[in-house]
Amino acid sequence: MAATLADFERHLAGRAPEGLFLLLGDDVWAREEALRRIEAALRELDPALDRTVVYGDEANPDELAVSLGTGSLFGSRRLVIVRRCEALPAAAYERLLPLLLRLPASVCAVLAGTALDGRMKAAKALLEAASAWEFALPGAADMPRWVAERAAALGVRLAGSAGQTLLDMVGTDPMTLQTELEKLALYADGRTVTPETVREVASIAIPHAAEGAIFQLVEAVAEGRPAAALSVLHDLLSVGEAPLVILSLIGRQYRLILAACGLPAGTPRAVAARELGIPPAPAQRVLAQARAIGVQGAVRGLRRVLQADMAIKKGLEPRLVLETLVVALSVVDRRQPTNVSR
Repeated sequence: MAATLADFERHLAGRAPEGLFLLLGDDVWAREEALRRIEAALRELDPALDRTVVYGDEANPDELAVSLGTGSLFGSRRLVIVRRCEALPAAAYERLLPLLLRLPASVCAVLAGTALDGRMKAAKALLEAASAWEFALPGAADMPRWVAERAAALGVRLAGSAGQTLLDMVGTDPMTLQTELEKLALYADGRTVTPETVREVASIAIPHAAEGAIFQLVEAVAEGRPAAALSVLHDLLSVGEAPLVILSLIGRQYRLILAACGLPAGTPRAVAARELGIPPAPAQRVLAQARAIGVQGAVRGLRRVLQADMAIKKGLEPRLVLETLVVALSVVDRRQPTNVSR
């Protein structure tokens, strides 16, 4: 059944996990949390819980059959976990099906993965017999609420647009967001987390976060703050982001700005998002950058990006080329007229 982690927690409350569980879906974080709750509940009942973990693409069906079919030698309960269950061959499922449908009373089995192949003969029987849970990734519209709920659970107080800032910087992957929220919880230590705090703490050592960092860099450029723009550039380089990737992201941002300059004045951010092909929050920031930089500034910026690309490919030091580009965009070009025609 499609569910949230809260649904699963309510189901598990006050009862001992037993029999077969299917934890499926693309939300890896929710699956892992559900699995942790099963194990914690079993350990509360039996601290000597015998735990076996195998992976579907590596499992030996005969050895797995022994684990499923016999009780623990050391405690009263056994937990058998099959990760990446989607990779377990159909023949192995046919071999194990009788055991999975009639587990010993002391054995709890968990199949965790993205999905079961519906073409397998065993799939329907397993779905009918198991406590089956499908954890889907939250939709884009649900992510701010998801972030707020997870932050509250960790004791993190988000102020203003801090949650949206985190989404803009690191993307919507729940595992990544959970890690960043845990980091914020340690950093804030009970203090309120502001958007500025998020920008200070959130990691840019992941691909999506690099895009968020580029937004910050171009904002600093648009506001004529070369020191801040250079600081973001150095952060990106220090975590190993390739110079040509950084350059391509700057170019992409300037193309978005040029496109935004062609939108009518007062265009709602939802409309701008649709026209630009990006989410509403980044679209709002692009509109603000377009007002600051203007058509001529966007065109000059794209020309400078092209020149920088050629310079790097000719063998000039990439870091120096990028630093020169950032200073030119934020100092030299800021002295030129913007000519915003929107």
